[in-house]
Amino acid sequence: MANRQKPIVFVTPGASAVGGNIFFIDFLKWYKENLADGFLTIYGHGGDLEAEVTGLGSTYRFDSDPQYKNIFDRVFKVVERKLGLRRFYFRNYWLKRKLGGFEIGLIYSNAVTNYRILSKIGPTNAPVISHCHEMESIIYRLGIDDFRATCAMTTHFVAASNAVKNNLIENHGIDPDRITVIYEFIEIPEYTPADLAEKRRRVLSEFNIPENALIVGGSGTLYWRKAPELFIQVADILQRKHPDLPVWFIWIGGGKEGDFRFFELNFDIEKLGLTERVHFLEHKADPSDYFAALDIFLMISREDAYPLVCLETAAMSTPIICFENAGGMPEFVEDDCGFVVPYLDVDAVADKVVELYHNPALREQMGAAAAVKVRQRHHIEAIAPDVAELIERFRV
Repeated sequence: MANRQKPIVFVTPGASAVGGNIFFIDFLKWYKENLADGFLTIYGHGGDLEAEVTGLGSTYRFDSDPQYKNIFDRVFKVVERKLGLRRFYFRNYWLKRKLGGFEIGLIYSNAVTNYRILSKIGPTNAPVISHCHEMESIIYRLGIDDFRATCAMTTHFVAASNAVKNNLIENHGIDPDRITVIYEFIEIPEYTPADLAEKRRRVLSEFNIPENALIVGGSGTLYWRKAPELFIQVADILQRKHPDLPVWFIWIGGGKEGDFRFFELNFDIEKLGLTERVHFLEHKADPSDYFAALDIFLMISREDAYPLVCLETAAMSTPIICFENAGGMPEFVEDDCGFVVPYLDVDAVADKVVELYHNPALREQMGAAAAVKVRQRHHIEAIAPDVAELIERFRV
Protein backbone atom coordinates (compact mmCIF):
# COMPACT_ATOMS: atom_id res chain seq x y z
CA MET A 1 0.00 0.00 0.00
CA ALA A 2 2.79 2.42 0.97
CA ASN A 3 4.46 2.13 -2.43
CA ARG A 4 1.32 3.51 -4.14
CA GLN A 5 1.39 6.65 -2.03
CA LYS A 6 3.33 9.80 -2.72
CA PRO A 7 6.82 9.64 -1.20
CA ILE A 8 7.99 11.49 1.87
CA VAL A 9 10.62 14.21 2.20
CA PHE A 10 12.53 14.08 5.47
CA VAL A 11 14.34 17.27 6.47
CA THR A 12 16.94 17.69 9.22
CA PRO A 13 19.15 20.70 10.01
CA GLY A 14 22.42 18.82 9.56
CA ALA A 15 24.51 15.73 10.12
CA SER A 16 26.28 16.60 13.37
CA ALA A 17 26.30 13.95 16.11
CA VAL A 18 23.62 15.46 18.35
CA GLY A 19 20.66 13.69 19.89
CA GLY A 20 18.00 14.84 17.43
CA ASN A 21 20.04 13.74 14.43
CA ILE A 22 20.92 10.39 16.01
CA PHE A 23 17.21 9.78 16.65
CA PHE A 24 16.42 10.83 13.07
CA ILE A 25 18.97 8.54 11.42
CA ASP A 26 18.08 5.56 13.60
CA PHE A 27 14.41 6.05 12.72
CA LEU A 28 15.10 6.31 8.98
CA LYS A 29 17.18 3.12 9.07
CA TRP A 30 14.31 1.35 10.81
CA TYR A 31 11.76 2.89 8.43
CA LYS A 32 13.70 1.86 5.35
CA GLU A 33 14.24 -1.69 6.62
CA ASN A 34 10.71 -2.30 7.88
CA LEU A 35 8.52 -0.39 5.43
CA ALA A 36 10.72 -0.38 2.30
CA ASP A 37 9.29 2.99 1.34
CA GLY A 38 10.86 5.52 -1.01
CA PHE A 39 11.87 8.86 0.49
CA LEU A 40 14.21 11.79 0.01
CA THR A 41 16.34 13.11 2.85
CA ILE A 42 17.39 16.77 2.83
CA TYR A 43 19.99 17.85 5.37
CA GLY A 44 21.51 21.23 6.00
CA HIS A 45 25.16 21.03 7.01
CA GLY A 46 27.64 18.17 7.17
CA GLY A 47 29.06 16.46 10.24
CA ASP A 48 30.13 13.18 11.81
CA LEU A 49 26.92 11.45 10.70
CA GLU A 50 27.01 12.53 7.05
CA ALA A 51 28.05 9.10 5.74
CA GLU A 52 25.12 7.54 7.58
CA VAL A 53 22.71 10.12 6.16
CA THR A 54 23.88 9.65 2.57
CA GLY A 55 23.82 5.88 3.06
CA LEU A 56 20.06 6.04 3.51
CA GLY A 57 19.46 6.50 -0.21
CA SER A 58 18.38 9.61 -2.08
CA THR A 59 19.75 12.67 -0.27
CA TYR A 60 20.36 16.36 -0.89
CA ARG A 61 22.75 18.54 1.09
CA PHE A 62 21.27 22.01 1.35
CA ASP A 63 24.44 23.81 2.40
CA SER A 64 27.49 23.94 0.15
CA ASP A 65 30.57 21.89 0.86
CA PRO A 66 32.50 24.02 3.39
CA GLN A 67 35.57 23.85 1.16
CA TYR A 68 33.75 25.79 -1.54
CA LYS A 69 30.95 27.46 0.40
CA ASN A 70 32.46 30.94 0.65
CA ILE A 71 33.50 30.96 -3.02
CA PHE A 72 30.09 29.76 -4.21
CA ASP A 73 28.22 32.13 -1.93
CA ARG A 74 30.22 35.11 -3.18
CA VAL A 75 29.73 34.16 -6.82
CA PHE A 76 26.03 33.42 -6.37
CA LYS A 77 25.41 36.68 -4.53
CA VAL A 78 27.09 38.72 -7.28
CA VAL A 79 25.17 36.94 -10.05
CA GLU A 80 21.88 37.12 -8.16
CA ARG A 81 22.37 40.85 -7.54
CA LYS A 82 23.31 41.63 -11.15
CA LEU A 83 20.39 39.62 -12.55
CA GLY A 84 17.95 40.97 -10.00
CA LEU A 85 17.25 37.51 -8.62
CA ARG A 86 16.13 36.92 -5.09
CA ARG A 87 18.66 35.53 -2.65
CA PHE A 88 19.16 31.75 -2.70
CA TYR A 89 17.88 31.54 -6.30
CA PHE A 90 20.59 29.06 -7.28
CA ARG A 91 20.15 26.99 -4.16
CA ASN A 92 16.41 26.92 -4.90
CA TYR A 93 17.19 25.85 -8.46
CA TRP A 94 19.27 22.83 -7.52
CA LEU A 95 16.83 21.76 -4.82
CA LYS A 96 13.92 22.03 -7.24
CA ARG A 97 15.94 20.00 -9.77
CA LYS A 98 16.30 17.31 -7.11
CA LEU A 99 12.56 17.46 -6.42
CA GLY A 100 11.60 17.57 -10.10
CA GLY A 101 8.58 15.36 -10.73
CA PHE A 102 8.59 14.43 -7.04
CA GLU A 103 4.99 14.57 -5.80
CA ILE A 104 5.35 14.93 -2.06
CA GLY A 105 3.04 12.99 0.23
CA LEU A 106 4.36 14.47 3.46
CA ILE A 107 7.27 16.54 4.76
CA TYR A 108 8.75 15.37 8.05
CA SER A 109 10.89 18.11 9.59
CA ASN A 110 13.26 16.91 12.29
CA ALA A 111 13.30 20.31 14.02
CA VAL A 112 11.06 23.29 14.61
CA THR A 113 13.71 25.65 13.26
CA ASN A 114 13.97 24.26 9.71
CA TYR A 115 12.26 27.14 7.92
CA ARG A 116 15.29 28.08 5.82
CA ILE A 117 15.09 24.64 4.16
CA LEU A 118 11.33 24.12 4.26
CA SER A 119 10.69 27.44 2.55
CA LYS A 120 12.88 26.42 -0.40
CA ILE A 121 11.07 23.17 -1.13
CA GLY A 122 8.53 25.17 -3.07
CA PRO A 123 4.75 25.33 -3.18
CA THR A 124 3.19 22.06 -2.10
CA ASN A 125 -0.02 20.92 -0.51
CA ALA A 126 1.81 18.23 1.42
CA PRO A 127 1.24 18.17 5.19
CA VAL A 128 4.21 19.04 7.39
CA ILE A 129 5.03 17.21 10.62
CA SER A 130 7.59 19.06 12.75
CA HIS A 131 9.41 16.98 15.35
CA CYS A 132 10.29 19.26 18.24
CA HIS A 133 13.46 18.20 20.06
CA GLU A 134 14.01 21.81 21.13
CA MET A 135 13.04 23.80 24.19
CA GLU A 136 12.94 27.54 24.71
CA SER A 137 16.64 28.40 24.88
CA ILE A 138 17.42 26.53 21.64
CA ILE A 139 14.39 28.02 19.91
CA TYR A 140 15.59 31.55 20.73
CA ARG A 141 19.23 30.76 20.05
CA LEU A 142 18.45 29.43 16.56
CA GLY A 143 15.92 32.15 15.81
CA ILE A 144 12.43 32.83 17.08
CA ASP A 145 11.32 34.17 13.67
CA ASP A 146 12.50 30.95 12.01
CA PHE A 147 10.58 28.97 14.62
CA ARG A 148 7.37 30.96 14.13
CA ALA A 149 7.59 30.60 10.37
CA THR A 150 8.10 26.84 10.74
CA CYS A 151 5.09 26.64 13.07
CA ALA A 152 2.96 28.46 10.50
CA MET A 153 3.82 25.75 7.95
CA THR A 154 3.31 22.85 10.36
CA THR A 155 0.25 20.61 10.27
CA HIS A 156 1.14 18.58 13.36
CA PHE A 157 3.92 18.52 15.96
CA VAL A 158 5.76 15.65 17.59
CA ALA A 159 7.08 16.62 21.03
CA ALA A 160 10.05 14.73 22.46
CA SER A 161 8.62 14.92 26.00
CA ASN A 162 5.75 16.39 27.96
CA ALA A 163 8.08 19.24 28.93
CA VAL A 164 8.48 20.04 25.23
CA LYS A 165 4.72 19.83 24.67
CA ASN A 166 4.04 22.15 27.60
CA ASN A 167 6.54 24.67 26.28
CA LEU A 168 4.85 24.71 22.87
CA ILE A 169 1.46 25.25 24.49
CA GLU A 170 2.33 27.68 27.27
CA ASN A 171 4.94 29.84 25.55
CA HIS A 172 3.81 29.66 21.92
CA GLY A 173 0.08 29.04 21.98
CA ILE A 174 0.15 25.80 20.00
CA ASP A 175 -3.16 23.92 20.16
CA PRO A 176 -2.67 20.75 22.29
CA ASP A 177 -4.64 18.78 19.69
CA ARG A 178 -1.86 19.51 17.19
CA ILE A 179 0.80 17.88 19.38
CA THR A 180 1.64 14.20 19.91
CA VAL A 181 4.24 13.24 22.53
CA ILE A 182 6.57 10.52 21.28
CA TYR A 183 9.57 9.93 23.49
CA GLU A 184 13.06 9.59 22.10
CA PHE A 185 14.45 6.11 21.51
CA ILE A 186 17.84 4.49 21.14
CA GLU A 187 19.27 1.32 19.73
CA ILE A 188 20.38 -0.58 22.81
CA PRO A 189 23.66 -2.48 22.52
CA GLU A 190 23.87 -5.49 24.78
CA TYR A 191 27.15 -5.83 26.67
CA THR A 192 28.15 -8.70 28.91
CA PRO A 193 29.35 -7.90 32.45
CA ALA A 194 32.84 -8.78 31.23
CA ASP A 195 32.54 -6.25 28.38
CA LEU A 196 31.51 -3.49 30.78
CA ALA A 197 34.25 -4.39 33.25
CA GLU A 198 36.88 -4.20 30.51
CA LYS A 199 35.60 -0.82 29.32
CA ARG A 200 35.77 0.49 32.88
CA ARG A 201 39.30 -0.85 33.33
CA ARG A 202 40.45 1.06 30.25
CA VAL A 203 39.05 4.33 31.61
CA LEU A 204 40.55 3.78 35.06
CA SER A 205 43.91 3.22 33.43
CA GLU A 206 43.61 6.27 31.13
CA PHE A 207 43.06 8.67 34.04
CA ASN A 208 44.96 6.79 36.74
CA ILE A 209 41.78 6.36 38.79
CA PRO A 210 41.83 3.86 41.68
CA GLU A 211 39.64 0.76 41.53
CA ASN A 212 37.51 1.84 44.50
CA ALA A 213 36.64 5.24 43.01
CA LEU A 214 33.12 6.43 42.27
CA ILE A 215 33.00 7.91 38.76
CA VAL A 216 30.45 10.64 38.11
CA GLY A 217 29.75 11.51 34.49
CA GLY A 218 28.37 14.37 32.47
CA SER A 219 28.09 14.91 28.73
CA GLY A 220 27.12 17.41 26.07
CA THR A 221 28.27 20.56 24.39
CA LEU A 222 30.10 23.15 26.46
CA TYR A 223 27.49 25.88 26.09
CA TRP A 224 25.52 27.67 28.81
CA ARG A 225 22.46 25.43 28.37
CA LYS A 226 24.39 22.26 29.25
CA ALA A 227 25.93 23.97 32.32
CA PRO A 228 29.36 22.31 32.43
CA GLU A 229 30.45 24.92 35.00
CA LEU A 230 27.88 23.48 37.42
CA PHE A 231 29.50 20.07 36.97
CA ILE A 232 32.72 21.63 38.26
CA GLN A 233 30.87 23.24 41.16
CA VAL A 234 29.53 19.85 42.28
CA ALA A 235 33.06 18.46 42.21
CA ASP A 236 34.29 21.43 44.24
CA ILE A 237 31.59 20.89 46.88
CA LEU A 238 32.57 17.23 47.17
CA GLN A 239 36.24 18.13 47.55
CA ARG A 240 35.57 20.75 50.24
CA LYS A 241 32.96 18.87 52.26
CA HIS A 242 34.10 15.27 51.71
CA PRO A 243 37.81 15.39 50.85
CA ASP A 244 38.35 11.73 51.73
CA LEU A 245 35.77 10.34 49.30
CA PRO A 246 37.37 8.89 46.14
CA VAL A 247 35.04 10.55 43.63
CA TRP A 248 36.16 11.38 40.08
CA PHE A 249 34.29 13.47 37.49
CA ILE A 250 34.44 12.90 33.71
CA TRP A 251 32.61 15.06 31.14
CA ILE A 252 32.40 13.15 27.88
CA GLY A 253 32.54 14.90 24.52
CA GLY A 254 31.19 18.35 23.91
CA GLY A 255 33.93 20.19 22.12
CA LYS A 256 36.72 19.99 19.59
CA GLU A 257 40.42 20.56 20.07
CA GLY A 258 41.10 24.27 20.42
CA ASP A 259 37.59 25.12 21.67
CA PHE A 260 38.06 28.13 23.97
CA ARG A 261 35.48 26.72 26.38
CA PHE A 262 38.03 24.08 27.36
CA PHE A 263 40.36 26.87 28.44
CA GLU A 264 37.59 28.54 30.46
CA LEU A 265 36.54 25.33 32.22
CA ASN A 266 40.08 24.13 32.85
CA PHE A 267 40.91 27.59 34.22
CA ASP A 268 38.35 27.02 37.00
CA ILE A 269 39.40 23.41 37.50
CA GLU A 270 43.01 24.46 38.06
CA LYS A 271 42.12 27.37 40.37
CA LEU A 272 39.98 25.02 42.49
CA GLY A 273 42.68 22.36 42.71
CA LEU A 274 40.60 19.77 40.85
CA THR A 275 42.94 18.85 38.01
CA GLU A 276 43.37 15.27 39.23
CA ARG A 277 39.67 14.64 39.84
CA VAL A 278 37.84 16.47 37.02
CA HIS A 279 38.36 15.77 33.31
CA PHE A 280 36.67 17.33 30.28
CA LEU A 281 37.11 15.25 27.14
CA GLU A 282 36.93 16.28 23.51
CA HIS A 283 34.18 14.90 21.29
CA LYS A 284 34.27 11.11 21.04
CA ALA A 285 32.85 9.31 18.01
CA ASP A 286 32.25 6.27 20.24
CA PRO A 287 31.81 7.28 23.89
CA SER A 288 30.63 3.84 25.06
CA ASP A 289 33.84 3.04 26.98
CA TYR A 290 33.40 6.17 29.07
CA PHE A 291 29.68 5.65 29.61
CA ALA A 292 30.37 2.10 30.78
CA ALA A 293 32.80 3.39 33.41
CA LEU A 294 30.25 5.65 35.12
CA ASP A 295 28.63 4.94 38.47
CA ILE A 296 26.34 8.01 38.38
CA PHE A 297 25.28 10.29 35.54
CA LEU A 298 24.61 13.98 36.19
CA MET A 299 22.14 15.58 33.80
CA ILE A 300 23.21 19.01 34.95
CA SER A 301 21.61 20.96 32.06
CA ARG A 302 19.60 24.09 32.64
CA GLU A 303 17.29 22.91 29.87
CA ASP A 304 17.15 19.68 27.86
CA ALA A 305 14.18 18.20 26.03
CA TYR A 306 14.88 14.50 26.58
CA PRO A 307 18.61 13.83 26.17
CA LEU A 308 19.58 10.56 24.50
CA VAL A 309 22.78 10.41 26.54
CA CYS A 310 20.67 9.74 29.64
CA LEU A 311 19.03 6.80 27.91
CA GLU A 312 22.41 5.51 26.74
CA THR A 313 23.90 5.60 30.23
CA ALA A 314 20.70 4.28 31.82
CA ALA A 315 20.90 1.28 29.48
CA MET A 316 24.22 0.50 31.18
CA SER A 317 22.50 0.49 34.61
CA THR A 318 23.60 3.97 35.65
CA PRO A 319 21.34 6.04 37.95
CA ILE A 320 20.71 9.67 36.96
CA ILE A 321 20.58 12.89 38.96
CA CYS A 322 18.83 15.80 37.23
CA PHE A 323 17.16 19.14 37.94
CA GLU A 324 13.42 19.69 38.11
CA ASN A 325 11.96 22.30 35.74
CA ALA A 326 14.87 21.74 33.38
CA GLY A 327 13.22 19.70 30.65
CA GLY A 328 11.98 16.18 30.15
CA MET A 329 14.39 13.99 32.10
CA PRO A 330 12.35 13.95 35.34
CA GLU A 331 9.72 12.12 33.27
CA PHE A 332 12.19 9.25 32.93
CA VAL A 333 13.95 9.39 36.30
CA GLU A 334 10.72 9.57 38.34
CA ASP A 335 11.31 8.12 41.82
CA ASP A 336 13.08 4.89 40.89
CA CYS A 337 15.96 5.64 38.50
CA GLY A 338 17.85 8.31 40.44
CA PHE A 339 17.03 11.68 41.94
CA VAL A 340 15.33 14.88 40.78
CA VAL A 341 16.61 17.87 42.77
CA PRO A 342 15.60 21.56 42.82
CA TYR A 343 16.66 23.63 39.83
CA LEU A 344 20.37 24.59 39.90
CA ASP A 345 20.76 23.31 43.49
CA VAL A 346 24.30 22.01 43.18
CA ASP A 347 24.49 21.34 46.93
CA ALA A 348 21.53 18.98 46.59
CA VAL A 349 23.26 17.26 43.67
CA ALA A 350 26.41 16.81 45.75
CA ASP A 351 24.37 15.42 48.66
CA LYS A 352 22.79 12.81 46.37
CA VAL A 353 26.20 11.80 45.01
CA VAL A 354 27.37 11.25 48.58
CA GLU A 355 24.22 9.28 49.40
CA LEU A 356 24.75 6.97 46.43
CA TYR A 357 28.43 6.57 47.32
CA HIS A 358 27.56 5.38 50.81
CA ASN A 359 24.65 3.22 49.65
CA PRO A 360 25.89 1.01 46.80
CA ALA A 361 22.80 -1.21 47.12
CA LEU A 362 20.54 1.77 46.35
CA ARG A 363 22.84 2.78 43.50
CA GLU A 364 22.60 -0.71 42.03
CA GLN A 365 18.82 -0.82 42.53
CA MET A 366 18.27 2.52 40.78
CA GLY A 367 20.66 1.60 37.97
CA ALA A 368 18.87 -1.70 37.39
CA ALA A 369 15.50 0.09 37.30
CA ALA A 370 16.89 2.55 34.74
CA ALA A 371 18.14 -0.28 32.52
CA VAL A 372 14.75 -2.01 32.61
CA LYS A 373 12.85 1.22 31.92
CA VAL A 374 14.97 2.07 28.88
CA ARG A 375 14.32 -1.35 27.40
CA GLN A 376 10.60 -1.19 28.09
CA ARG A 377 9.92 2.41 27.06
CA HIS A 378 12.69 3.57 24.78
CA HIS A 379 13.83 0.73 22.57
CA ILE A 380 13.57 1.58 18.88
CA GLU A 381 11.15 -1.29 18.30
CA ALA A 382 8.80 0.15 20.92
CA ILE A 383 8.76 3.75 19.65
CA ALA A 384 9.53 3.80 15.91
CA PRO A 385 6.15 2.24 14.95
CA ASP A 386 4.41 5.18 16.68
CA VAL A 387 6.30 7.64 14.47
CA ALA A 388 5.49 5.58 11.37
CA GLU A 389 1.80 5.45 12.32
CA LEU A 390 1.68 9.23 12.67
CA ILE A 391 3.33 9.63 9.26
CA GLU A 392 0.72 7.40 7.64
CA ARG A 393 -2.11 9.23 9.40
CA PHE A 394 -1.17 12.56 7.79
CA ARG A 395 0.35 11.39 4.52
CA VAL A 396 -1.59 12.18 1.35
